[in-house]
Order: sequence, then structure tokens, then C-alpha cells
Amino acid sequence: MGYRKMQRPAVAAVWCWVLSALCAGSLHAQVGAKTTLVHYMPWFASESVSGDWGWHWTMDHFDPDRLTDNGRREVAAHDYPLIGPYDSSDPDALEYHVLLMKLAGIDGVIVDWYGIKDYKDYAAIHRNTERLITYIRRSGLKFAVCYEDQTVRHMIEGGVLQPGADVPHGIEVMDWLQQNWFADDVYLQVDGRPVLLVFGPQHFTKAQWAEMTAGLVPRPRLYALPHLSREAGADGVFGWPPVFGGDEILPASWRQYLSALYARGLQGESVIAPVFPKFHDIYAEAGLHDSYGYLDDQGGASFQE
Repeated sequence: MGYRKMQRPAVAAVWCWVLSALCAGSLHAQVGAKTTLVHYMPWFASESVSGDWGWHWTMDHFDPDRLTDNGRREVAAHDYPLIGPYDSSDPDALEYHVLLMKLAGIDGVIVDWYGIKDYKDYAAIHRNTERLITYIRRSGLKFAVCYEDQTVRHMIEGGVLQPGADVPHGIEVMDWLQQNWFADDVYLQVDGRPVLLVFGPQHFTKAQWAEMTAGLVPRPRLYALPHLSREAGADGVFGWPPVFGGDEILPASWRQYLSALYARGLQGESVIAPVFPKFHDIYAEAGLHDSYGYLDDQGGASFQE
């Protein structure tokens, strides 16, 4: 079964990660039987807060200033936020989201993070992440980051980063994480090592990851997507909704995916198990490209299972 390397929902959908007994024994002992984390995308911008509607609400196709027949704003999403299209830099929205997590029994947040450079919306995502962490600390939750190393490829293609400067940049990013977040009391650790997810990897090789993290003490535990983890030399894997090919993914298919993932955990590999409510992107409707696929919520049964 093949998977595209970039699969993202078009709305702030919630993926939960469960660090459980499926992980290696030392991981289970460290984090307990069931540590639940929420994957969070801090990339939304609203006109009322940021002065303009961000791309993730419009996708250069939808107009949030236009009201639909049901009185809601037209946004790039099939599902509409209860508080409307919010801004990821809005303190009220951030506090609201964190409080919802706390009340729901969530233990922490995995923040999708694009690094420290000012390119595209990477700087805004970094700023929003820092603001979110303020409320995470106040709430007593934990956090970790899921680093998007595809940003390096995009910066090279955009002329912001020179070819051959990717590893020095990667070292700079890892050093920044070490100095600012990895040692934070609320940063998620396992066996005394910070947990670092990478969505892919989509750029760096196994040798490059080793070079980039060689100077970090302690070295982070690197978790990658299952089909890319071995070529990255990762310490473990994390699951993701198995959408591909633009097709509807039936329960039998995603159960097979989860069974294969859990089998790796039972064989001693560290596995962060995913819990997903559904997957329904809007890329085709926005005219960007074909849909990655569809995974139905089955009236809540998918999330429960």
C-alpha cells in the first residue's frame, strides 16, 4: 500500500496519538498505560485578528467574507469550527482550545511546526506555536513538535536556502529546539529524551538526521511515518490516517493498516498509535489537486474504534 508524502486535512481536524502498551517496554513504563496527545495545526489566520484571511481558510478559492445559505462563512473546510473560522494567533482561541483539551482529558499537544525561518507562513506558525505553548504551560499539559522537514526543500526551491546548506540549517533548527523547548519541563520526554516527530521525513536522509542530532545531549527520540521510518533511522513510528489514491478508505483497509502498525509495536518497536475521527479534505473542490482520499466517520464509530 503506497502513501503520498504530504497528506493534510483542510480544516483543524483533531488527530489523537496514544502512547500505550503497544510501544516498547521502556516507553510504556515511562509514559504510563495511556498518554493521549492531540495533533494541532497552528496555521490559520482571520481578517479580524491578522488583517487578512489566511490561505488555509481560502486556498485561493473560497471567500470567508461571503455567507453561505446557512449563515456560515465560506471557508476551505467541509467541517465548520464551533467558534467560526478562528485565528491561530488569537489568545482567546488558543486558551479555548487548550481548555477544551484539558476538559476532554487530553494529556498533551503535538504541534505541527515548520521551523524558525521567515519564509512563506513559517514564521507565523512559529509565533503561533510559541503563543500556544504559553497556554499549554498554564494548563499543565505536555507538548512536543512534529517537524516538517519538507520546509527545507521548499526553501531551497524558493532560493532562500542554498543547495548544500540544508544540513547546517537542520543543525541550527535542532540546536534551537535543544536550547528552547527540549529541556522545558512541559516538553514530552521518554526515558529522559525529548520526543520529536517528523512528518516524513520528506527531505533529510538517515545519515543527515544522525549528523544533525549528534551534538544534542540527550539526543531526541525521532518518530517518523511508518513507510519512511527505516530510511530515516528513526527510533519509532507514528500512524496517520491511511488515505491514498483519492479513494474512499473502507474500514477493512484502515483496520489492516492499524493491525500492521500495532504488530510492529508488539515486535518491540516504539509505536505512537493514531486515533482519527475521519478524513475529508477539500483540495479537489479548491481546484488545487486531487483529493488524497476519504475516510468516513461512521457516525463516530471510526473514532471510537
